[in-house]
Amino acid sequence: MIFGKELETLDFGGLFLIFLDIGIVSCLFYLIFTLISRTRAFQLLLGVVFILIADVTARYLKLETLTWIITHVSSYLVIGLLILAQPELRRVMTGLTKTRIFQSFYHPKPIPIKEITTACRNMASKRIGAILVILRTLKPQQIIDQAVPVHASISAELIETIFYKDTPLHDGAVIIEGAKILAASCYLPLSSSRNLKKTHGARYRAGLGMSEEIDSVVIVTSEESGRICIFQNGEIINTKSSELEPTLQHLLHKGTS
Repeated sequence: MIFGKELETLDFGGLFLIFLDIGIVSCLFYLIFTLISRTRAFQLLLGVVFILIADVTARYLKLETLTWIITHVSSYLVIGLLILAQPELRRVMTGLTKTRIFQSFYHPKPIPIKEITTACRNMASKRIGAILVILRTLKPQQIIDQAVPVHASISAELIETIFYKDTPLHDGAVIIEGAKILAASCYLPLSSSRNLKKTHGARYRAGLGMSEEIDSVVIVTSEESGRICIFQNGEIINTKSSELEPTLQHLLHKGTS
């Protein structure tokens, strides 16, 4: 009855704020759930929920020994879970930046797609292995700091020169932002996804791993097969050499107009 009287005293604005609050929290929980489902972080979250249920049950039944253990161990467990789930938590934060709300604040820099596609086609035809990371929103500063700085304007000739097998910078990836190559010889995080076959080498795992953690479009040319693959949002996009340019145009401008 008291709760009913409180509802009667609320005006339309108060009710609207209550439903808005519930709606925002529900959307956040749903978004986080979809991002961490089928990941190790989801299993760890289930473990935390189990510990909370055990704590409430122990306190209700007055199981003093179990309550003491949970109280004194829980803080260490939380720290341990955060360390173990660090890759997944980073992926959740990256996933939040890919939502439409965050993308509305993103203003893409012009990218010389024709120069990039020309270089990739030439390297694929010559069986030269390469990884090109085209950034969209976030900048992986830690990876860039550990690589060789370039800060040069993009040209097909420069890209092909970097990945030529006898050059010092050919091993690793180049990171591109706008019309600039920021760094070369970049070592990327490897993916542990089951979508990759055993025949896929380190370049494919690095390309997929980078697309899982950073909002980017990653292009990989295969040294063994001469094929070109594109990775985005943890997905593999196989494309023909002739379709590379329109595919990149679509991926790099999707959601930014």
